[in-house]
Amino acid sequence: MKRMRKKASFAVCSIIISIFLNLYLRSDSGSNYFVGGDDTIIRNYSNSRSEIYELNGDVRIYRISSKLLRISALSPNKTSSYHRTVKPYARRHSPIAMSKVEEMSIALHPRSDFYRIVPNCTRRFDVPAVVFSTGGYAHHPYHSVGDIVVPLYFTSRHFDGGVVFLISDFRSEWVSRYRSILERLSNYDVVDVDAEDRTLCFSKAIVGLDAGREEFMSGPKHFTDHSMTDFTRFIRNTHSLRRQSNAKKNSPRLLIISREKTRRLVNEGEVADLCKKVGFEVETKEITGDFEIIARYMNRSLISSQDSSYGS
Repeated sequence: MKRMRKKASFAVCSIIISIFLNLYLRSDSGSNYFVGGDDTIIRNYSNSRSEIYELNGDVRIYRISSKLLRISALSPNKTSSYHRTVKPYARRHSPIAMSKVEEMSIALHPRSDFYRIVPNCTRRFDVPAVVFSTGGYAHHPYHSVGDIVVPLYFTSRHFDGGVVFLISDFRSEWVSRYRSILERLSNYDVVDVDAEDRTLCFSKAIVGLDAGREEFMSGPKHFTDHSMTDFTRFIRNTHSLRRQSNAKKNSPRLLIISREKTRRLVNEGEVADLCKKVGFEVETKEITGDFEIIARYMNRSLISSQDSSYGS
């Protein structure tokens, strides 16, 4: 039994070390393939976590009903239309989360149909659009970052502010909470497509967010070469945060969140001891009844002094 517990402790510690190392190592995920028959018009970057489509050319975004948003693109070399539905939230493997995400429609139309059935532009932008949802688990502090903020960074950072965010399942409290991040990623006001009655036109639109492997929250690199180290630096700069000490750090810091119910680490002490032996500075923080308190502590601690966490 003791040997099994030691192996379990070592496995957990190995995962933690892998997470830490992944901050500095590049990790690609997903595949790049084309749909619709015209690879200059639409590209499919979808992976196990997220549906991601990039549309190019004459792209128009409008509502065909109160419950259905459509993204249409002109496909001049085709003679037939192409349609598919998408839920732009990075947790496609979770039926519960995806049940809280509005479905939208992507369509490619030949020239003969496009100008006949697609509305004229009400407003035309000279920058790309990124379309995503704040439905799903966006109310949860962990998922709001892991499912939206991190993927949004890797999807849009390379535009250097020249991008418009179109948000479905619009949560005003989510936008308010992350306004400083949104304003650093985009020079434009966010658009609530749930309330939008105009036809918005772009030369490029990315539908869905480029999410990497969840356990590492790594950058999938379809749109940027940025790493999680770059993301951490971006967050620090956005909030004018600095590490508590400027002294050179010899060991990585690990924060263990002690939980009573879900995701409880039964051999927490052994894991902490083993992580210390392999070189981590370990801090343990107990979860209280007020999750917002522990969330604020984690956000402050991870950004200012910790390198990794377990149990969040």
